[in-house]
Amino acid sequence: MATFATFKAQSIIFMNKTKALKKDLKNKFAGTLNEVVTVEDPQPSKKVKKLISKSSKKLASAVVKDTKEAKKKALKAEKKAAKAAKEASKSINGIKSKKEKKAKEVEVIG
Repeated sequence: MATFATFKAQSIIFMNKTKALKKDLKNKFAGTLNEVVTVEDPQPSKKVKKLISKSSKKLASAVVKDTKEAKKKALKAEKKAAKAAKEASKSINGIKSKKEKKAKEVEVIG
């Protein structure tokens, strides 16, 4: 059984991975934007640099959030498929599910 300490350690490790990924993406976006801006203006102003920093940070955040949601959806779909396969194998083996057991056939004599 997992203790609170191990859960906390796992969440910290995940947060560190997320932060590292965000920082890496931010640097890549900022570098690309800086290259494009310096082609047009060799000496960009402080305001432009600040705007590049903010926008690259937002872009990185959005990308990380999207990838996290995509992973969740894929995991959920995988679990659903495994459950469906398990149910299918039960019906093939002759094992009835609880719903099938409850539904009894009623004959009408008349």
